[in-house]
Amino acid sequence: EYYRPLDSWFEVNAYPSEDGLSVFLRDVTEQVRLQQKLESLHDTTQEFIVAQSDREIAREAVDTAVDVLDFPLTVCWRFDETRRQLQPLAWSETVADRVDEVQTIDPDSGMAWDAYDESALRRIDSVTIVTPNSHHPGDVGSALLVPLGEYGLLGTYADEKGAFDETDTELFRILATAAESAMARAMRERQLARRNERLNDFASTVSHDLRNPLHIASARTELARD
Repeated sequence: EYYRPLDSWFEVNAYPSEDGLSVFLRDVTEQVRLQQKLESLHDTTQEFIVAQSDREIAREAVDTAVDVLDFPLTVCWRFDETRRQLQPLAWSETVADRVDEVQTIDPDSGMAWDAYDESALRRIDSVTIVTPNSHHPGDVGSALLVPLGEYGLLGTYADEKGAFDETDTELFRILATAAESAMARAMRERQLARRNERLNDFASTVSHDLRNPLHIASARTELARD
């Protein structure tokens, strides 16, 4: 049951007896809100299914982090294989308000690059150094970095130190996993489209090259019949 004056949810157990009624209350607000976040996360990540490009997927991931998980400082990077860099693909409005430009991440970027390169989640409870060339959106206290497989990196930040707990980390990891799966699907669809295009070109070429010889063979067959 939801109790509005305390903005809290309670599990209520009532036991009748010959002497009266015993009522036990247990605050389950955190569990209920976690369940609500999981349901909202599931619903919004379904939008990834119809996203056509990595940029659209990155935009959906950032918006979900802001609207559902309440992480206003979120950035998504895409790995550029040619340049060996993580290029910023989408970022929240709060990040845009704080920095003039979202920085790329390269092998010299320290922990952010290590998170991607080692495919290992990084939770930084105390950001000690922020430089003009770092990936942090201004002065922040903590960071959460989750790789998107081979495709990129999803990062979120907070002004306070130790802002992200185990639940925050797990929810952000779920979001990153959904984004990674969507990017993998989008890549397969692009590869399939390119193969189909090459097959169509090949079929068109073969059809053109065979047309004249077939006409000649048909004419000679008619002559042979006569």
